Amino acid sequence: MGRKERYAYIIAVLLSNPNREDAAKELNMSKKTLEKYIANDEFRQMYRKSQDEILTHVTGYLSNNIGEMAKILFEIATNPDTPKPIKLNAIKIAFEYSIKFTETNNVIQRIETLERECGIDES
Repeated sequence: MGRKERYAYIIAVLLSNPNREDAAKELNMSKKTLEKYIANDEFRQMYRKSQDEILTHVTGYLSNNIGEMAKILFEIATNPDTPKPIKLNAIKIAFEYSIKFTETNNVIQRIETLERECGIDES
C-alpha cells in the first residue's frame, strides 16, 4: 500500500470513529502514532478535504429535505395530542433556525454584493 493509499485508509477510519482513541485502536496503532499522521501537512490536507466533502454532501442532503423537516416540526407544533413541552420545543426550534437561516442568507447576500462591487470572481 502506497503512502496516499495508507493516508486514505487512515482518514476513512478516523471519519468513521467517534474519537481518535477508537480510530487508533481500529488501526492497531498508538494514539501518539496517529497524532503524528495528523500533524503531517500532506495528511492533514487530505483529511480536511475529506471532511469538506462529507460536510458538502450532508449539507446538500439537509437542504434538499428541509421542507419535509419543517413540515414535521409544524405537524408536531399543531397536533392537539402533542404534549405542551414538546410543542414549545418544536416552536422554539422552528424560530431559532428560521432566524439563523435568515441571518446566514443576509450575510451571504452582503458578501456576494461586496464581491461584485470589488470585482472578485467566485470561481
